[in-house]
Amino acid sequence: MLGTKKVNKKKILKNKLKTVTRSLFYTKDLKKGEKINEENIKSIRPGIGLNPQNFFKIIGKKLKKNVKKNTPVKKIHI
Repeated sequence: MLGTKKVNKKKILKNKLKTVTRSLFYTKDLKKGEKINEENIKSIRPGIGLNPQNFFKIIGKKLKKNVKKNTPVKKIHI
C-alpha cells in the first residue's frame, strides 16, 4: 500500500544540508606554523568544514598541522 512507510525527514535533511551549504577550504598546501590569510582559504561547497561565518576569526591564526590543498578547514588544524 502506498504511503505506509515512515520517512525520517530529519535524516534526509541533514544529508542534504551538506551538499547545499558552504564551508571553508584551504586553497594551498600549508605547513605547520604558517599563518592563515585571505589567499589561503575560500568558501565553497560542500558544507563539511568550518562555517564561512568564521572566516575573519581564523585569519591570522597559526596552523597546528600540515594541511593539503582542497582540505576542509577544521578546528583541530588551528
